[in-house]
Amino acid sequence: VFGLILIALCFIILTVWEEMLRQDFDERLKDRAEAMAERIMITTEAREVARSANPLLPRLNPFRFPGYYFQLRLDDESIAERSINLGKQTLPLSREARACKNSRAPMLETLRASPAPELIGTETAELRLLTLYHDRPQTKPFYLQVAVNLRQATEPVEKLRDLFLLMIPGGLVMAAAASWLLAHRYLAPIGQIAKVAEQLDVHNLGQRFQQPRGRTEI
Repeated sequence: VFGLILIALCFIILTVWEEMLRQDFDERLKDRAEAMAERIMITTEAREVARSANPLLPRLNPFRFPGYYFQLRLDDESIAERSINLGKQTLPLSREARACKNSRAPMLETLRASPAPELIGTETAELRLLTLYHDRPQTKPFYLQVAVNLRQATEPVEKLRDLFLLMIPGGLVMAAAASWLLAHRYLAPIGQIAKVAEQLDVHNLGQRFQQPRGRTEI
């Protein structure tokens, strides 16, 4: 019973903490994406002139966050800029992400590594992708996509899970040892009574039980 209670408590703690970490992770991702969108100004005239004058425009290097990938799509969904760490990979624009154009709300998705494991590092890793549609006066509309490896959010949970896996067996062993010692101590007088009772017979009725110390049920 103690083991089941301990497992249930650990499961509840892990579930609640993982949910809190995910929410905080998503909020930080939204804050960074919105801060980036506010600093990106793509005016049609200025960009066309700059492109024709200098085709090697600086990329979005001012937004360097370790482990983050970002990509800029214009209103026609063509890719205008992307972070160098993306390499030849492209962050997808799903149908749900396109809907943020009308809803004006950021869209959060989780990407599996199977389409592009080389982008994330391992086949079991996941990316958390946020797509934000930015449309302000005097600014050319664009989709800003920011992605980050979910390892940053799942690693603390995995460490706590490993700690619980060590604590639960250890706790059960200590509880079993303590229960055995306490039971042995407090049930010893009953064992003495049983031993004396077994020795009583018609020829040996002079046996007496030893009175234990203190006022107890014995």
